[in-house]
Amino acid sequence: MSKLKQHNLFGIDIDNISPENLIEFLEERIENNEKPIQVITLNPEMLVEARKNKKFKNILKNTNLVLADGIGIVLAAKIFLSTNQGSLRSKGSSKEKLCRIPGTDIVRMILEKLDKEKVFLFGSTLNVVEKIAKTKNYNIVGVSSGYNIEDREVIERINKSRASILLVGIGSPKQEIWIDENLSKLEHVKIAIGVGGAFDFLSGKVKRAPMWLRKVGLEWLWRLVLEPKRIKRIFRAVIIFPLLVIKDKLKKPKHAKR
Repeated sequence: MSKLKQHNLFGIDIDNISPENLIEFLEERIENNEKPIQVITLNPEMLVEARKNKKFKNILKNTNLVLADGIGIVLAAKIFLSTNQGSLRSKGSSKEKLCRIPGTDIVRMILEKLDKEKVFLFGSTLNVVEKIAKTKNYNIVGVSSGYNIEDREVIERINKSRASILLVGIGSPKQEIWIDENLSKLEHVKIAIGVGGAFDFLSGKVKRAPMWLRKVGLEWLWRLVLEPKRIKRIFRAVIIFPLLVIKDKLKKPKHAKR
């Protein structure tokens, strides 16, 4: 596959790739036995966190593949590309719309379309990941709860399973930091992805928003109704993040004449 086109928001490169090409890209890397990579599914809350968390920001800046998960990322791209200024730059086609691929959709696509690959699930509760693993059509070779478990034990389980794909759902930025620190210790994993709360959706523990709400970008409102305790996280995503985007948009380019 040719070099991916990228956008840049707050210093973070975001890869622009369709769901179909993503699966092709991952499949090629595994088949060619290439160096293991980390894949990040980026949402607005993560970018807000990265502005104060230097370690997390460095991971976002240096990871192999960063995908747009939250609708806010796509909207920010649209706002900046309409004027081609500010902190968002496009490498390639400046008018190409940034593709959004939600983490839950990525997990489902991997389990259904890369069914020859062994997959390990790490995150949520044991009941949740075991329920997903019992789906006969999925090639899940191991699971681990995301609570009260030592890193060494998780690594041993993953290595023993010989999984080539690792899906980690222990929340951000914890999951991205965990992958960054431990990917080199995983003997067979070729693709490691932080997937947030995707396991809860796939298991049916949490009901996903209707398709029409997802299409108009209001899935966050659905989750707020179901889980009011998420109010602080959603506030960062739908209030603080847009304000940061507007602030950056109003800044004059550094090269502008005085």
